[in-house]
Formats: sequence, C-alpha cells, structure tokens
Amino acid sequence: MTKTKEGLSCLVATGHLGYSPLHPETFWRGLEQFEPRAVIADSGSCDIGPEPLASGRASSSAEWQKHDIEILLQGARQNGIPLIISSASDTGTNEGVDQYAQIVRELAAEHRLGPLKMGLIKHDMTRDYLRRLLREGVIIRGLDGFPPLKRRDIERTTRFVPVMGVEPIMRCLAEEPDVIITSRTSDCCPFAAFAMHHGYSPDLAYFWGKVLECGSFVAYPKLVNHSVLGTIHEDRISVTAIHDEQRVTPVSLRKHAAYERSSFKGEAVAGGFIHIEGMEAEEVDEKTAAAWGSRFEPSPTYNVKLEGAGYVGHKAEYLVGIRSQSFIQKLDEVISHTRQQVRSFYQDAPYELYFSRYGIDGILGAREPRKRGEIHEVGLMIEVTAARKELAMEIAKLAGRLLLFTPVLSERGSAGRVQLRNEEASYYGKAYEWTMNHIIEFASAEEAAAHFPITFETVRPA
Repeated sequence: MTKTKEGLSCLVATGHLGYSPLHPETFWRGLEQFEPRAVIADSGSCDIGPEPLASGRASSSAEWQKHDIEILLQGARQNGIPLIISSASDTGTNEGVDQYAQIVRELAAEHRLGPLKMGLIKHDMTRDYLRRLLREGVIIRGLDGFPPLKRRDIERTTRFVPVMGVEPIMRCLAEEPDVIITSRTSDCCPFAAFAMHHGYSPDLAYFWGKVLECGSFVAYPKLVNHSVLGTIHEDRISVTAIHDEQRVTPVSLRKHAAYERSSFKGEAVAGGFIHIEGMEAEEVDEKTAAAWGSRFEPSPTYNVKLEGAGYVGHKAEYLVGIRSQSFIQKLDEVISHTRQQVRSFYQDAPYELYFSRYGIDGILGAREPRKRGEIHEVGLMIEVTAARKELAMEIAKLAGRLLLFTPVLSERGSAGRVQLRNEEASYYGKAYEWTMNHIIEFASAEEAAAHFPITFETVRPA
C-alpha cells in the first residue's frame, strides 16, 4: 500500500466499545468533516477484572454493544471504509467474536447494508495445548509477580485468551474485508496493523495505536465516548478532537501516552516494546496536537501474553461506617483482633477475609503515599470469599458484628461505635480471580500468528 502526503487517518468513536454508549453526533461529524480511511474500535480490557472472562458474561450491556456497532457499521458502510473491532465483547474470547459477528449479520439485514465481506480472527489455543507445552518442558513465564505457569494454574482456569499482535490483522486486511472482528489483541494493535498495512513504520504505528486506543481520553477535558481523528504521517502522528469543548494538546497527548503504564519508558506488546522516552509533541491548531520520537524495539522472541481467570467460590459483602475517633485511631488493631476472632469460630473452614478502609487507603492499600491525617469517618467494606454462599455470608456478618462490640477500645459505652449499613450481609455472587498473566515465547511472528486463524464470510441483506 502507498502513503500519501496527507497521511492516513482513522476515526475512533469509543475507548471501549459497548462499555457505555458512544455519542453519535461527533462520530457523524467526524465522518463528514474529515473523510477518514477506517473506523477502528477496541472492545477489550483487563480493567473490568477477571469475572467477565471466567464467567463468559460480558461486562458491557448487550444493548450498548449493539448500539455502538450499529452506529459504527452504518457509518463505515455509508463511506465505503473498513470497520475494525478488536477484543470482541470485553474479553476477546472466540464466543465474543461469534456474538459480534451475529450482531453485524442482524444489522446488515435490518439496514440492508450488504453484501459485505467480514473477516473473523479467532484463536486456537486450548488448555490441552498448554498442558502439552508444560509436558515438553516449555517454561511459560509469569508477568508482574506471577510465577511460571504450572499444571494447577491450568486446571483452575475457566477460560483464557492469548493476546495477538498486528500480524493476523494485517493478513486479514490484505484480503480487503469490509468488517474485521478479532479475539483478544494488544489494545494498540488494530490501529498499528492498519497503519503498517499502509506502509507506515512500526516506530510510529504502534505509538499511534497507543494514543488512540482509548478514544477521546487523549483529549482535554475528559469527555467519554466522543470521537477523535487520528492521523499518521511519514514522520509524526497527530490527534484531533471533534467535540466543540475538547482539544488535544501536547500535554494531554504526553499524559495519555503514559496512561495505564507502570513505566514512563513505554509498553510491551506482542513482538516488542514501544519506547516513548524520546517522544516530542507540539500544538498544530486549537483542536490538534502532533507527536514524534517514539521507537519500536522488536523482542528476541515473539511473546504472546496469556490472560486467564477462574472460579474461586462465593462472595459476600458487609458495609460498616465508623465515626468514632478512638476507633479510627486503633483501626489496624481492631481489624487484626477481628480477624483472630473470626478464625477462632471458623478454624477449619477455607475462606478469604478482606477489609477495605475507604477514607484511609481503601483504593491503594499499602501503596497509599499520603500519611494518615485527620479523618472524621471511614467506610469499612468487609468482603469474604468462601466455597459456599451461606458460609461467605455468615463470616461477613460475623466480622461486622464483632466490630460493633470490639474489646480493643476502652472508651465509655459498650456499643454504638459503628454503623451497620444493613443487618444482613449482601451476597455479591460467584467470585473469580486471575489465574494466568503469562507469556508464551515463539521463535517468530509467523509461528505465533498461526494460532490466530482467519475466516471470511459474505454477509448479505435479507
């Protein structure tokens, strides 16, 4: 494919398709004003926790998913440009790809949009495949503190997905489909693949995807699910806000380049690392900023991340409000004593008991950087995970009531130190945990891409 002087542009209408409904007005304005070459939307995230993947139930409303796909599909077809949707239905499972494909079929019939060519990219990895790798002595390395994958990790995993890179998407683009729907991908990869398919360098293509993957989050002020235009040139990328009250600035572009990253150096993706240390940015006009200086470093092996989750039991919650200053001052001691008391009642029962102290460190926990200052009230969320629903609710309720009558404090009065939000514990539902955060090392991109088969179909209106 050839590059043009004007660059290559795509319209991004949402940072997470279906998670909350996109705003159609800026999408249609973007199509009319800029004539982009593609509509691209990522639909996946780990931020939603392990439950959607393990349970097989999307976090996003089916109605919102259809709402977004309907708008994007109509806009793409009316303008004769491809629609690329990655990480279908929040988690990028094969079932999610099938779900989105069926939505496209129904919408094509309803709006008489066909015939259109649809490419579906799934994965072929199974738990048996992972078991075989372990039997052959392959080390499947853990990330972020996870130890190497063991057989027991596979057995406690309900579902897992491998995270593809750009290569399967580029292979699909070579067949010129009207719609592409993929299983789990690195968030930046649908954008990078589109740019690289058109001849742009990985150095800028991956960075382009990095700043576009969350849509209008790259603009200021933060207005969710409005469209932005991304353009890649020979030597730089640019992003343009479309909403009247938004603009993309060098500062907002820099800040978003480091969004969700533990390091300001960049981000690892399938096949390499996106370096952003050398990034430079400047204002183009009142709505647009440009950036350059990123670099993509291929890794010695082609690393495919595994995301897996599994069922661990049932979860109950109990909310307690605390206003007593002596209670708050001794809260660590009170919680420790409560744990001991609960354990004395349930010595032989397997359970997990958590206390989240909202108002002190309920969000960051031990990583909270601020020293504890004057606090007038605390919300204490008690969470219990156990094998049985009844057991989880019993333990949560007991922990709350033990707090009510804790002997740790010596102030006058025997009760009234806490507010029990409800008399009974609340049943949350089944509980899940991440079981896989690992990488499989392949010798080449081709070897890895073979695990992401592509199928095509012609979708015709009824």
